[in-house]
Amino acid sequence: MLTVALFIPASGWLADRFGTRSAFIAALVMFSIGSLLCALSPTLPWLVAARVVQGTGGALLLPVGRLTVLRAFPRSERLAVLSFVTIPGLFGPLVGPPLGGWLVEVASWHWVFLINLPVRLARRVRDTARHAKPARHRAAAVRLAGLRDVFARPGAGHARPARGWASIRSARRCRS
Repeated sequence: MLTVALFIPASGWLADRFGTRSAFIAALVMFSIGSLLCALSPTLPWLVAARVVQGTGGALLLPVGRLTVLRAFPRSERLAVLSFVTIPGLFGPLVGPPLGGWLVEVASWHWVFLINLPVRLARRVRDTARHAKPARHRAAAVRLAGLRDVFARPGAGHARPARGWASIRSARRCRS
């Protein structure tokens, strides 16, 4: 929480200095790297340091994202757009704790942090596929399907889920 409190005020300055898009992408990358470092941390001091990296990226995400919306839409549409952006963010605190508890029970505490990585990777593949040629699009879908198989079995002996982000149907949706 301390890291978040420190970096929220700096987010506006960073967006002005380096550009909103660059600041947002840097925040996403920092949050993803922090999540990976948290999952790989062997000791408590490493986990605390990794959480600082993750918190720094997370602290920049929300304000820079809202700043992007404020700059992209006219004043008359801002209320509707901000509502559209804010309401999905309210589901995180509702869904996060039960999902985290389930992941700890089914797999291990590492998966609480690793769950962010396939979601981030899937968004990256989707964004790349929107601007890519059809051949590159198919290659991205194949990579996503391969990663789905890797991440679909968080614990040994657990069956792969038939639905959700790890399903064949989801991979097919990414392809088309």
